[in-house]
Amino acid sequence: IRWIASEGLHVERARYDYAGTFTAPGHAAIVSGLGPRESGVTSNRVWNRERSARISSFDDGVHPIVGRTDAFAGLSSLRAETVVDRLAAASGGQARIVALGMKDRSALPMGGHHPTLSLWFDPLAGGFTTSSELRTELPSWVSAFRTEHPWESYRRVWEPLRAYPELGPDEQPGEGAYGFDATFPHDPTGLEDIDAFLCLPSSSEMLLALAERAVIEEGLGADAQTDFLAISIAGTDYVGHGFGPDSWEARDELVRVDAMVGRFLRSLSERTEIAVVLTADHGVAPLP
Repeated sequence: IRWIASEGLHVERARYDYAGTFTAPGHAAIVSGLGPRESGVTSNRVWNRERSARISSFDDGVHPIVGRTDAFAGLSSLRAETVVDRLAAASGGQARIVALGMKDRSALPMGGHHPTLSLWFDPLAGGFTTSSELRTELPSWVSAFRTEHPWESYRRVWEPLRAYPELGPDEQPGEGAYGFDATFPHDPTGLEDIDAFLCLPSSSEMLLALAERAVIEEGLGADAQTDFLAISIAGTDYVGHGFGPDSWEARDELVRVDAMVGRFLRSLSERTEIAVVLTADHGVAPLP
């Protein structure tokens, strides 16, 4: 983060021009520059009157998620044109567009309407998957990645890199979520809530391993055509909500993610010329 801020344009107090800064409308805003009223993506979940259910904002009820028959995802709710759509049109469809995330509401909007590949994590589908609106089956390399990197192998005990006494005691009122208590270490063994896995720094490690594979397999940056890669890291979100932004957990997560992203960007810059945008879809409030 320090390297990106020192080498590039650092906007210290950027603000979203709408209330309800949730994941789905935030990701739509990043690639479209538009708020929920214009983008069509108004919240993470919406009430569907026909189905009498509260559903994901990207659940179109039509296109099954690959690997599932009981869940759906599609792009019909994204009404806005995105910068990625402009890139695809300007390149005559030659630009490689890959969007990766841990949730459908982070991966789908970032890939625009015509991605080469949009993948997100769904444990009920066996790992990273996509919408049948985009493709009816996963690329062979994604299936191989899921076999070689089973997500359960990333479900590891979380120990901090160091103590963070500058933040006060590890245990603070209100901390703890997803089955974890307020203090380190955090052991996900036996926890059924999948959010406990998404909270772990190792889930971001898995996501960036997928990104490294995608760069190679999809040929990103392999020619003179500008390509697009979006990676939406969810761990900082879950930790922020569960432990607060001033916790030992939030600090340790950010230090770890910073190192992971740094290694990834160095590896990427050795392969091709890159331009980087680092931003957030929303923040988290301090705990009371």
